Amino acid sequence: MGGVSRASGRRIWDRRKAELDSGYLVLRETETIYEEASKLFTGLQEDVFRHGRLQEAILARIPRDERLKWLKGLEAWAMSRLAQEENHLAASAVLIRSSPARARNSRMPAGQPVV
Repeated sequence: MGGVSRASGRRIWDRRKAELDSGYLVLRETETIYEEASKLFTGLQEDVFRHGRLQEAILARIPRDERLKWLKGLEAWAMSRLAQEENHLAASAVLIRSSPARARNSRMPAGQPVV
């Protein structure tokens, strides 16, 4: 929220910081948004609209060109996050794939061939 992805610190809105901070503060103070644990990224917090209809109404007030530009920035951020997660998962998969074989080998009596 607030035009900045807090996870990356990357700016995705073209507004003055003071203007963004002011709008963000109003949304927080009026409890229009609240913070909760991310459902997509473990360990990160996200600002979430309390009501879906409010989110739709607020987004409808943003000029179309600005909204499309913002969505393009959001897409780029999401794609970079996915690439980071894929790299992490690929490294983890190597370790996970070898676990069953190591466990099986540990259970086998000495000298018995591994199938």
